[in-house]
Amino acid sequence: MRKWAGPLLLLLPLVIVLCVDFAHRAARLAELDTSYRWLYASAALESLVVWAVLLHAASRRRGALRWVAAILFVISFTFAVGGQIYFFSQYNAYLNVDVSLFASNFKDSVINQLFADLRNYLRAKTPPFLIALLLVWLGRRWLRPRRARARVTGILAPFALVAAFFIPTQHRHLQAATPDVLYLNAVGGLLETQFGLSEQSNQLRPRARQSLPVPLLVRAPGPERNVLFVILESVRADSTCIAYDPDCQRTGATNLLFPGRFPFSQMRSMDSTTAASLA
Repeated sequence: MRKWAGPLLLLLPLVIVLCVDFAHRAARLAELDTSYRWLYASAALESLVVWAVLLHAASRRRGALRWVAAILFVISFTFAVGGQIYFFSQYNAYLNVDVSLFASNFKDSVINQLFADLRNYLRAKTPPFLIALLLVWLGRRWLRPRRARARVTGILAPFALVAAFFIPTQHRHLQAATPDVLYLNAVGGLLETQFGLSEQSNQLRPRARQSLPVPLLVRAPGPERNVLFVILESVRADSTCIAYDPDCQRTGATNLLFPGRFPFSQMRSMDSTTAASLA
């Protein structure tokens, strides 16, 4: 049984990644032209190598390196797959290196996101985490790699993961790459920025402004205002509870906060970013 189950097990991480990706954007992937399909195939090959080497090294029955590989596999797979599932649910696109450079510190990209939407965050991360644990458990029962091969993959596993941080991928516009490869490449861009290895590390960071004092504002005489205009910036329409619906959970907090609101369901914008439309 192990003769055929072992190799298939090494393919499972890539199969899971592809299933997640096709579930999210099958129509977009079908429209890729030949050159972008080759780029996607190369990203899939990179994904296969990274996860197969890590899982193979983690499947050793003895040795300290198996625990290093197991921890790297479980954490990386959980964040690369679960993180992209969560990010796609919010923005209808995957996290890439440009976004990771914009949110250029751990607090912005993880901590704030975690506490702002903990339930959905855990809902996206928990299945990949459990799957990663299951794959390691099955690997140690079915793979049982030979000692010599396991030593090689045990040494190669960390290097394969780090290499995935810096191997370039097609991350803009069409995102002709698998979601896990996009995530790992984004981590690499963030590391380059944090350690000053990238030219973008010197970009201007958002920070608190030191505004000059202004005179006291006094409202002009007139009727009392009874209209409150609520706008959510950087949120797609299909990710928002525009009209009140007691069962809508996409932006559940504001949905429940304004049950009697008047929805603007026919708003349109032709500008390139939400920053311009907000102004």
